[in-house]
Amino acid sequence: MRAFIALPLPGHITSELSRVQNGFYLRNVKLSYVKDFHLTLKFLGDIDDRKRQEIDGALRNVIFSPFRLTLSDVSGFPTKRKPRVIWAGLKESTDVIALQQRIDAGLASLGFTKENDYTPHITLARVKYIENTKKFEEMLDHLTLQPEKMDMGSFCLFKSDLTPEGPSYTELHRYLAHS
Repeated sequence: MRAFIALPLPGHITSELSRVQNGFYLRNVKLSYVKDFHLTLKFLGDIDDRKRQEIDGALRNVIFSPFRLTLSDVSGFPTKRKPRVIWAGLKESTDVIALQQRIDAGLASLGFTKENDYTPHITLARVKYIENTKKFEEMLDHLTLQPEKMDMGSFCLFKSDLTPEGPSYTELHRYLAHS
């Protein structure tokens, strides 16, 4: 199974992200499903059940405190001018970066490589191609996020099933913060 580790998002955040998605008025942009919004901490790739159990054991040992994140802006990877992915960014992301680093450290003994350039983000859409760069830039420039805050008290191990309609995500395990 394909698997990844992510922060699930509260309802008021998914509502705000959905509102922003409604501003995507150009073709050739595949929107992420609102029900699947998340903040990826680590992509694991294909794993078998034995490896999943090892990952679960390692993740149970990741200690972190609850923290708060705030939505900031809309941008794109690899560049805002010619993105393949449109995403929502975060302010005050040092806590989520620290959590991601703890997860990396916990999974290192299982053969997973460390992420060097982790940028916390929430994928809003994938861009197939851009017909009109000027219109695309105007669209992105007019998309604004309300600086909604979210309290994060857990992260999850998800599996990803690829379907003709796009990926579908299922939570396998949830790991709670230690107060």
